Amino acid sequence: MKVTITSILLTLVLLAGCEDEGSAGKNGYSSLLDIQIEQPGAHCMYGGYVVYSGLDTNENNFLDPLERISTEYLCQPSPDITCPCDDGKDGENGHATLFLIYDEDPGENCRYGGKSLRWGLDTDDDGVLMVDEIDGTEYICNGEPGPATLLETIQEDPGANCSGGGLKLITGVDENQNGAIDVNEVDSVQYLCNGSDGYDSLIRMEPDDGTHCPSGGTVIYAGPDVNENGILDDTEITDEAWVCD
Repeated sequence: MKVTITSILLTLVLLAGCEDEGSAGKNGYSSLLDIQIEQPGAHCMYGGYVVYSGLDTNENNFLDPLERISTEYLCQPSPDITCPCDDGKDGENGHATLFLIYDEDPGENCRYGGKSLRWGLDTDDDGVLMVDEIDGTEYICNGEPGPATLLETIQEDPGANCSGGGLKLITGVDENQNGAIDVNEVDSVQYLCNGSDGYDSLIRMEPDDGTHCPSGGTVIYAGPDVNENGILDDTEITDEAWVCD
């Protein structure tokens, strides 16, 4: 009996994150699904597939052996048994094993949503896995949403930190998810000071291009509005700060 077997590597990017006032929350690790051919042996007498799933903790877009969380074997059915005598005519080709992946809404199978992997034999050989051909289903679920990174901006009075006053930027991860940066959640404090010439201090925020924040973030520019047009032009920038996700 001839059996059609293919090896498939599927990457399911499941981002576990949320946002709550301020920058987006930290992204969770990607969930990877690796489907490989399983040779006949202890797990599958007649061969089949082995499905590994896990989190891409080193973020190399490959499911390394140490990152595997679960293993599922999808085995081929028993071939037709022929008489142990003279060779007869070749048997009919076996049916291909097909896979389908669907988005799984949050619910009983995946609390925070995810993906469902369904498989089965294409018994009518039409290249489509029909409902009555599904032999099994595996769920690859999203992780629990992570806390958000918050940015708090406070007016800084003239003093030791800024002789002419300015802005105080406080960033931190909202670990208790109460929507505020508590004292024990502060990661950094930066000051964007007014110029000494009396011009208004302006800020401008733009997405970081990845140079300072590999996982994304925001760059904050500050400086005096020398030409008094209400816009912080590139030539007026005197300070920079980064808030990384």
